[in-house]
Amino acid sequence: MTAVGSSAQNANNAHPVQVPQGQKQKVQGVVSIRTGDSFKVRDVGGAETTVLLTGSTKVSSHGMSKTAFPVTYIMRGLRLQAQGKGDADGNLVADWVKFDEQDLRSAQALEQTDELAQENQARIAAAEEAARVAEENARKMAGQIAENTALANTALAKAQAAQNQADAAFKAA
Repeated sequence: MTAVGSSAQNANNAHPVQVPQGQKQKVQGVVSIRTGDSFKVRDVGGAETTVLLTGSTKVSSHGMSKTAFPVTYIMRGLRLQAQGKGDADGNLVADWVKFDEQDLRSAQALEQTDELAQENQARIAAAEEAARVAEENARKMAGQIAENTALANTALAKAQAAQNQADAAFKAA
């Protein structure tokens, strides 16, 4: 069941959902994208709803403690519920957002892992660029070495010819 649920939430299966203007609605799923004061929640069926945050949106945890959190805690990978009303653009304007603190810890770990992966991608790209530059420099140096070798061989041949001419002149003298 988990394999089916997680495979249904992949990006290839996502399809946008419009919330009718003024209609109260609750969505539940995983935050797939977070930008500024909005985020997208994708449910297990792949339905993706855009949720807008306002100054009056309450963000808290589930359960007895109902700890309040700043909206900045809503991040990609966080499993949550949001309730609000649809706006003219088909977005859900959230009255409240709730999540489990364990899910928050998991999303934070995911974010850290993602940041490390992006840093590693940048390092790999830099190393690949350095290798490309080194290879280009090696090709240039190989060309210069070949050119210098050809010039040295020409100079050696001329020196040998001059030596032969000098030896012949010495013998003649």
